[in-house]
Amino acid sequence: MGSNLRLPPEGYEEIDLLDVLLDQENTDPIALAVEDGRIIRFEQVAVIPMKVNDENVLHCLLRPIDEIEGVGPDQAILFYLDMDDDGNDILAVQSDEGIMQEAYQIYLDLLSESDE
Repeated sequence: MGSNLRLPPEGYEEIDLLDVLLDQENTDPIALAVEDGRIIRFEQVAVIPMKVNDENVLHCLLRPIDEIEGVGPDQAILFYLDMDDDGNDILAVQSDEGIMQEAYQIYLDLLSESDE
């Protein structure tokens, strides 16, 4: 799987990626196009705003609905909102271990708050 994903361009209603991620009422799968043209569907687990290098960066935790090699059915992938060269929103896979650990802790804190 490539590291950058975007909403599929053909056969899907054109939707703003940020609107999809921030819509608390949205329970539909998020379909993203991988760099090789495949479409992979994800379930949104959490949106995690974080400060990274003094910048606000929106991260999201997505669980693949469709099979992805190396990702188990109970695992999720951490993405961050980025822009491509044309200024379009894309999701890039977060690969920084420290940021992933911080995001996971924020996610656990959010779960704890929602239980209270």
